[in-house]
Amino acid sequence: MIENEYFKEKLKRVDMVLPIRAKGIKLTRNRVKILDKLSVEISNREGITVVLGFNGAGKSALLRVLTGLILPDFGELTYGGFSLQSEQIKNSQTLVLQKPVMLRRSVGENVRYGFIQVRDRAASNMRFEELISQCQIADLVDRPARSVSIGEQQRVSLARALALDPRVIYLDEPTSSLDPVSVQVVEDVIKKESELGRKIIWVTHSVEQARRLASEVIFIHDGRVVEHQRATDFFRKPTTKIATTFLEGAVDYG
Repeated sequence: MIENEYFKEKLKRVDMVLPIRAKGIKLTRNRVKILDKLSVEISNREGITVVLGFNGAGKSALLRVLTGLILPDFGELTYGGFSLQSEQIKNSQTLVLQKPVMLRRSVGENVRYGFIQVRDRAASNMRFEELISQCQIADLVDRPARSVSIGEQQRVSLARALALDPRVIYLDEPTSSLDPVSVQVVEDVIKKESELGRKIIWVTHSVEQARRLASEVIFIHDGRVVEHQRATDFFRKPTTKIATTFLEGAVDYG
């Protein structure tokens, strides 16, 4: 829980990046269509938006386009009416990858790197203590980050992402190769951050995980959004045959 008033006040500004609109997004690599005239609007501040679909559907590509890591060949992107070129928008979102990337520093220094632009040192120190406790890495702060387990590295990566104080966090299969303890920690942290008002957009293969976390579901197939509805409605009665097939035969990846 965010006890620090400095970060609480900043988090209130999450509405400035919503709605996130993608219109007619095309992305091709080696003559293969990755995203095919994809359009979607994410406007619901409350809860967690989960992106589902088969392997190769375009889920990860969508996150990379939304965060600016990949430039689409065609299409429009806006965030609360602003373009991604706005520094305000660039600094308001972050991406947690499936495979965590650790700096050649200690666990503590990796987390503190997220506070690099925070001038209020007392505020950042207080938030640092909150994050290492919340992500259950307090006993690891002096260890080299690259020496801890993958599950622990992902918790470090999540703490560092939260230290950046993003309005929107994109997570690309963040728990797919983690131990059960780390999966639970990551899910618990993200649910708490969502409850505090931070917008969460989470890609997963796991139907069971989606059932645990999602308030709404975006289902992607062949580079297009084919369903976008409340999670309860999607899991009860999907409107497309391909989504029904996915739910009936999905292999759970954790």
